[in-house]
Amino acid sequence: MSTQNNSRQYLYLGLIALLFLLNIFLFIKNQSLKKEHKDTVQVLETEKSDLQSEYQKTLAELDQYKIDVQQKDSTLTGLESQIAQQKSEIERILSKSNASKRELEQARTLIASLQTSADDYKRQIDALTYQNKQLTQENTGLKTDIAQKEQTIQEKSANISQLESEKSELSAVKQTLSEQKDQLSATVQRGSVMQAANITGSAVNLKKGGKEVTTSRAKRTDQLKVCFDVMRNPIAKAGKKEIVLRIISPKGDALSVESMGSGVFTHGDTGEQMKYTTKATIDYQNQSENYCMYWEQNSPFEKGNYTAEIYNEGYLIGSGAFSIK
Repeated sequence: MSTQNNSRQYLYLGLIALLFLLNIFLFIKNQSLKKEHKDTVQVLETEKSDLQSEYQKTLAELDQYKIDVQQKDSTLTGLESQIAQQKSEIERILSKSNASKRELEQARTLIASLQTSADDYKRQIDALTYQNKQLTQENTGLKTDIAQKEQTIQEKSANISQLESEKSELSAVKQTLSEQKDQLSATVQRGSVMQAANITGSAVNLKKGGKEVTTSRAKRTDQLKVCFDVMRNPIAKAGKKEIVLRIISPKGDALSVESMGSGVFTHGDTGEQMKYTTKATIDYQNQSENYCMYWEQNSPFEKGNYTAEIYNEGYLIGSGAFSIK
């Protein structure tokens, strides 16, 4: 009985010792696990902190890139959307207080992808910046070119204005010279016109055989006869000259019957259209010579005072008065 009790005591003592050793092992193991966990947590915290710093650095670079470019194309907008998604996922992981190593690895992968996106973003921004710089240079060049062309246009406009002014002055001078020329031409023309003198008018009664008899009676008058001397004019050219006769009736009208050779001429001084009675062509040889012109009409002649006007080249070269009773 005593031996059996001793065996049980030894068994209990062995179990107690085993439990004690097990507790010691578990304690040591627990302490080791705690230390390992603590080290792991510290590593993870350090890694998380490093990732946070790297993430913030990447964000700062992105923000700086955004500041550099105000206008973005559709490609940049797509990258920004992708970057925003990556940021959201990274921030979700890093905001967890108990993020696992797997999640941190995922965050690391996302940050690497974010850096790649940032590099792409930077490259495209650099390209846009370069293009913008090129466009700015081209724009500056165009502005310079436009300014030069505007200056050239202004200079040409000034030259044109000066030319227009000179043209106006030349036109005025030309007009003056033209007027002077016209005046000189008119003077020369007027000076070259023949002059008539000793103008006489009379009534003629035609007898049998065509004999002319001067009469003072209107009822016996068959024709009016106007005679005049064409004076010598050194300026006038010799040759055929047209003489226009205009007989003014007692009523003040020019005797004119178109069917009997009357017509219209232009007055050399006034430009007025005037009726004439008859006209004739003489052979002027630049010496004084007497000429006579006749007028016969299809109606009786009136009593009263008549005036005979002689014209050459539209100008009045002499006149005389006569009367019929």
